[in-house]
Amino acid sequence: MTFLDDLYDLLDDLHDLPRLAFFGLLTLVAPLDFERSRAYYLSVEGSRGRQSLSDITTVIVNVTDVNDNPPVFEEGGYRVEIKEDLTPGSLVLKVTATDQDGPVNSLLRYSIVSGDPLQQFSIHPRSGEISVVTALDREEVPHYSLTVQAADEGAPPLSSAVLITITVADVNDNPPIFSQVNHSLLLQEGESTGSSVLQLLVTDRDTPRNGPPFSFHIVSGNEERRFHVDQGGLLSLSAPLRRKVKAHHQLKIQVTDSGHPPLSSICVVNINVTEQSRYPPSVVPLEVFISTSGGLFANQVVGRLHASDQDLQDVLSYKLVSENPAEGRFSIDPSTGKIWAEGGLEEGFYTLNVSVTDGKFSVWTGVRVHVWAADQRMLDLGLTLQLVGLSPEEFLGDHWRGLQRSLGLALSVPRQEVQLASLQQLHGSTDLEVLLVWRTPAGPAQPLPPNRLPDLLSDMEDSLGLRLLRVKHNGCLGAGCPPRGCRNAVQLSGELRSHFTTARASYITPHHSWESVCPCNESAVKFEGKSYLKYLHRMDEDHQNFRLSLSFKTFQERGLLASTNSTKDWGLLQVSVRPFRGPDRTGGGWEVVLML
Repeated sequence: MTFLDDLYDLLDDLHDLPRLAFFGLLTLVAPLDFERSRAYYLSVEGSRGRQSLSDITTVIVNVTDVNDNPPVFEEGGYRVEIKEDLTPGSLVLKVTATDQDGPVNSLLRYSIVSGDPLQQFSIHPRSGEISVVTALDREEVPHYSLTVQAADEGAPPLSSAVLITITVADVNDNPPIFSQVNHSLLLQEGESTGSSVLQLLVTDRDTPRNGPPFSFHIVSGNEERRFHVDQGGLLSLSAPLRRKVKAHHQLKIQVTDSGHPPLSSICVVNINVTEQSRYPPSVVPLEVFISTSGGLFANQVVGRLHASDQDLQDVLSYKLVSENPAEGRFSIDPSTGKIWAEGGLEEGFYTLNVSVTDGKFSVWTGVRVHVWAADQRMLDLGLTLQLVGLSPEEFLGDHWRGLQRSLGLALSVPRQEVQLASLQQLHGSTDLEVLLVWRTPAGPAQPLPPNRLPDLLSDMEDSLGLRLLRVKHNGCLGAGCPPRGCRNAVQLSGELRSHFTTARASYITPHHSWESVCPCNESAVKFEGKSYLKYLHRMDEDHQNFRLSLSFKTFQERGLLASTNSTKDWGLLQVSVRPFRGPDRTGGGWEVVLML
């Protein structure tokens, strides 16, 4: 086929291959597809000028497959519902994918690539059958979304994925559960027929089809038919109780769900019959004082009501009847009388009405809640008394009202304007710290003149019988005062609180601490070298915190700015400039440093 005078032509009408001339070179002019045609049979005629000088031959072209078709699932997505009691090994679903490539490239392998973190399902790599591996629980996982991949074994392999949604159908595999399986009650023998005794609460983890409505019945302990339980779970009296006839009843109550087959559970109710109450309960009004360091006071017990009853067998129950403002900020424990602040309490005054009942008689009482927030100016004008050998409860019960009255007279302010900002027991001792602040009806408090403090403290000791160990105050006098040019300042802790109670009052206060603040006189000190400035700072025995704040400017690259000399805490503050990307710290501008 290399003769220049020869002419070649394809006799077959194939659009994929051109007619040939002169050289007899067979070339491809269109793409081939193994899946459409795997072989071509071509008749080629060669001639030289005349018809008599020609010949025909056959050329066979075999097309070899390449992996150019990914697997295709029969469906774009699969959905199936199975029961949660399906045994491991059971078939869930079969998925099928096809591949148009040849046998070598169309062999598929199936796998679960996502959606099954607990490996509760498996898939056969060749057949595509999905089975359960472990037990299912609809109450834990109600549905699954599995991603299944089909990959061929070509080179390189091609794959495709499909989403399979498996819904787990409920079966009645959870019995109804009582919220409490044992109850102990006290009932007075004078209770009238039809009175409610107990509301039973039941839950079922199954779907409503296998849960409610529930059916209740008393299976034992009600042979005399003195009790009745309805289908809502309400236990009531159906006949009068007599202590002399039977002082104790034990009822076993069964609840059954609506599933198939039905499931049930049992609770036990122990009822002790007591004599009828002859006396109403007695309750003491409560007043609550809350001091805060700012912000809202919430989610804490603010106090507890104290009630008693001359009928020793009576069990008292508490109920919050109303509150003002009526915004649902408070709640009360029905059995203990503890009062909770549920919502955030802002500074202000709150009143509560609470009822206490023994089952026959009911009494009412009031609760007054005072919430007070101190600002820093008031705190700095206050004073702390360190009292010797006195517990917080003794101070509040025996001395606080008298101290409040005496200080109010000395300061010419109403007694109620003298506030107990903080009350805390000194760590490791029986001494007590009392932080007192005050204000006038017209506005902020006025500073206490330092020259009046000694006489005021002496009067407190003489009239109230208090032993003063130390006094801390902004206008300090004596050996325990900060250096000249410094002042005392008090800080309240927002995290640490103390809660003290008496029969009629409850006090909640934050912890506090005093510290010395030594500001400069709004001027700068210049150092030429070989010089220093010395400050004397007296460290508190209980609070060793120390802070130093200063501003400086320098043209030096290295130098000692400040150092401390203490047996317990020490510090060293140096300036050292090293190469770095950022502003130059030796350009003569002011820099601010805080040393803790």
